[in-house]
Amino acid sequence: YLTFDHIDFETGLVNYPRRKTEIARQFVLWPEAIEAINAWRAVRPVAANNECEKYVFLTKYGNPWRNEQHRGCPLSREFKKLLRVAGYDRKGISFGALRKSFRTAVSIYTVDESDEKIADLICGHADSSMRSRYRQRVSLQKLERVGGYVREWLYGIRKPK
Repeated sequence: YLTFDHIDFETGLVNYPRRKTEIARQFVLWPEAIEAINAWRAVRPVAANNECEKYVFLTKYGNPWRNEQHRGCPLSREFKKLLRVAGYDRKGISFGALRKSFRTAVSIYTVDESDEKIADLICGHADSSMRSRYRQRVSLQKLERVGGYVREWLYGIRKPK
């Protein structure tokens, strides 16, 4: 579960292992996301206990939101409700589809293969190549660039290659 300790609010950098596999992932939050998290802090439910205080997203009962790997996951159900309200509830659109959309947008806009490797890091996808074992870190600028492709795609700023 995402905790406040995972987020550097100065740079927007998030270091957050993928829960399903525990593979490390890093990404940079867009300014809109940082603003939304800060706004959420003001209206966030009271944590059920001291342990729950560290989690960014809490249910109305003060417990962390769980994204479980099965149909009927509480987070997925809530996402479906939001889709319905926004008029986007249709087959193939789900919480899990966000990851697929991200990878698709990166594939459409990337200019070189290294961007795909950075997308692996952002998604927490396994990269078993020797190169990944020796890679020490990815710069904040490269993470921002790859995340920027998706932001430009989402807001219609950039045309596909």
